[in-house]
Amino acid sequence: MSFFSICYFFKMKKNITIKKIFLFTILTLIISSFSFSNSKAELSEKYEEWLKSVEPIITKTEKEVFLNLTSDRERDLFIKLFWKQRDPTPGTSRNEFYEEYQRRLNYVDRMFGRGSTKRGRETDRGRIYLLLGPPLERQVFDTYSNLYPCELWYYKGKPEWGLPPYFYLIFYQPQGIGEYKLYHPSIIGPQGLVLPSLYQPINRQTAYKIIKGISAELAAATLSLIPADSAGEISPISSEALIARIYSVSEKQVSNKYALEFKNYKDYVEVDYTANYIECDSQIKVFQNRKQTFIHWSLEPKKISFGQYGDKFYSSFELTIKIENLKGLTVYQSTENIPLEINEKQYQKHKNRPFAFQGFLPIIPGNYKLFFLLKNKVSNEFTSFQYQISVPELGSEVYLTNLLLYFTKEKIENLRGMKAFQFGNYQFFISAQNAFTPNNNLGIYFQIINCPSKLIEKGKAQILIKNFNDNSIVFSKEIPLIDIYENLIEGFDINSIILTELNPAFYWLEIGIINERGEKVLSEKEKFSILPSNYPVYPWIFSKLNRLFPHPSYYYILGTQYFYLKKYDLALLNFEKAYKLQDRPEYRLMLAKTHYALKNYKNSLSVIFPLYEKSKDLESTKLIALNYYYLKDLRSAVKYLEEILKKSTEVNVINLTAECYIKLGEKDKAIYLIKKSLELNPSQENLKKLLNSLEKKKEGERK
Repeated sequence: MSFFSICYFFKMKKNITIKKIFLFTILTLIISSFSFSNSKAELSEKYEEWLKSVEPIITKTEKEVFLNLTSDRERDLFIKLFWKQRDPTPGTSRNEFYEEYQRRLNYVDRMFGRGSTKRGRETDRGRIYLLLGPPLERQVFDTYSNLYPCELWYYKGKPEWGLPPYFYLIFYQPQGIGEYKLYHPSIIGPQGLVLPSLYQPINRQTAYKIIKGISAELAAATLSLIPADSAGEISPISSEALIARIYSVSEKQVSNKYALEFKNYKDYVEVDYTANYIECDSQIKVFQNRKQTFIHWSLEPKKISFGQYGDKFYSSFELTIKIENLKGLTVYQSTENIPLEINEKQYQKHKNRPFAFQGFLPIIPGNYKLFFLLKNKVSNEFTSFQYQISVPELGSEVYLTNLLLYFTKEKIENLRGMKAFQFGNYQFFISAQNAFTPNNNLGIYFQIINCPSKLIEKGKAQILIKNFNDNSIVFSKEIPLIDIYENLIEGFDINSIILTELNPAFYWLEIGIINERGEKVLSEKEKFSILPSNYPVYPWIFSKLNRLFPHPSYYYILGTQYFYLKKYDLALLNFEKAYKLQDRPEYRLMLAKTHYALKNYKNSLSVIFPLYEKSKDLESTKLIALNYYYLKDLRSAVKYLEEILKKSTEVNVINLTAECYIKLGEKDKAIYLIKKSLELNPSQENLKKLLNSLEKKKEGERK
């Protein structure tokens, strides 16, 4: 909804009939536009069928996301991306996984649906076959008089899925009828596979002996599905745990990240992009630069594609950033193009390194969700990520910021601007993965906001490195804060953590701030990893040089955030700073809108008129009309409203113009405009009643 519509409909007085009509209409529109239902939409037969066909391999998250989609377009996009995520050769036209899965579907429906009311894909054998594929060996036992029909499947397991090197699965036909069921050793037991006997009771031991007489391998599997168990060795998992892990294999085959992000990027990504989602590593940090809070971010896609022309490699990216408060209100959104061009030498030098996009922007206090979308317009690939951050109110509270783990830093000799992760005259270099190698030092940067001088002088920083799995301490050190504080970089810098004694693994790094009494008053931790020394972890970084703070562009961004949160006094303060430093059209427009929101109509007019005289744009014209309307200068308001109607046919503008003519006593013009409004939107029932009332009054005046 436009700025004009919101301002107009929420500021109308209730004592005029036409205003009540339009207020009801706009409230209805707002409710329908911004309310969301928690109920899942019913799926058509096409999508129900698809969901059933992928039931064995779809993750819980993927299924939940799919069921919450609201249109067939979204579902089609999701299905395309679902298969793309499983493609073993994404750079080719074929998707071998999809082709193999279709073959499996055809096979299980043909082979495992016999003797059952279900299709083969819905049976236990079908689900396992679809999930794990064909077994290495399949033995069928269906001709023995003392054994219910059963099958023994032998698989090679994948340790990365949490499965043992080799294992068995048994399927049997209970009572010799119906579909085959998956056998559970601890629940069914060998006796569940053997036919009852009139001559002797069948217990676990006797059943095992009977089965062993038929097949020793099958008998051993009835006791344990894991061969190591039957050989007398201790297995790390039981048969029941094995079955549970098999059914959770789908959760390990793909990452759910693309599905979790789908609801965020589905409306921003064109059809050509949707199947080309690329995972990424990312970091968001909140720090103060020159007493202003900024968000610093780093985005490292797992893959960067370049086009080639001669000896040049090129790509073109589009980055969208959106910030919402926790109620879903957008407080900031921007889109920028990032063209890249490198030569052959640069490409060969950096092609095996991660590529990082980094940036920063000012932020006002509050709790926010950040959404980032990066599109490669050359390869139609994209990536996205989402963060939630908290920015404390400005005040006297002492708090510890995020920890920034860096692998190196450089001193900037001639300070001409700001980049992401730059503090004072030092540029800090990070990996979004927080990945390090043993032969490098680990650096730590942090800030203590509103830090008392006494704490700096007498306090200490306790550094702990803990094993990620069991929290055991592998490194500990205390450093006086005064030794690591640097005023020029507005924070504390520790650059002496040597990693050579630590094994490649995941760790927690924890910083504790200890006061002069030995009390830990603040703490923060960050996860990091140590990788083998030959692993390329340090990214090639793209980061724009921006103006130093303070600069009008930063005040404009801050003012915009306050404006959309309806904190107009603070918005006005920032827009005035931006406007005084530099007179740009966008600064002037937002300053005028803020004056209008604060009911400073004359001030709004004085700011907006010079912009209107230069551009005659619709936004300026609408704002002038609204200001005159609330100053009760209806004749001037009509002048600018009619000017808008020459360029645009917005129903809201037509209705406001009609209202002005009613107040001015020009009913014929009002009737004409109301009829025009109803032609554009015939569903305005109350407006029809108003039109009828005006026409009756006009008829009465004639008589």
